[in-house]
Amino acid sequence: MKTAAGPAELRVVADRSTLQAKTQDLAYISIDLTGADGITKSSEDTAVTVEVAGAGTLLALGSARPNMGENFFSDTHTTYYGKALAVVRGGDAPGKITVTVKAKGLPAKTLELEVI
Repeated sequence: MKTAAGPAELRVVADRSTLQAKTQDLAYISIDLTGADGITKSSEDTAVTVEVAGAGTLLALGSARPNMGENFFSDTHTTYYGKALAVVRGGDAPGKITVTVKAKGLPAKTLELEVI
């Protein structure tokens, strides 16, 4: 075991960068609170907000937190052991999807997906 070092930051990684238009194609976006060394800060949790703009939509956002009382269809959810997962669906037309993840007191992270 290794402890995360340094202040918390967001790490946002998509399982794919390209989605097919006019399908049910989904991208799963892992959201982690990490230290500067990239190790997940499992002892810290915070609310994260996901904004999706362009040729796609946010389908769901959640974590494994039991009894959280939060809605998976909301754009804000609290991490659990430093982790959350967002699901983005490509739209009907080709274009870019911009996904921005924000958390209070942390720099926002943005990634781009492409719908073809």
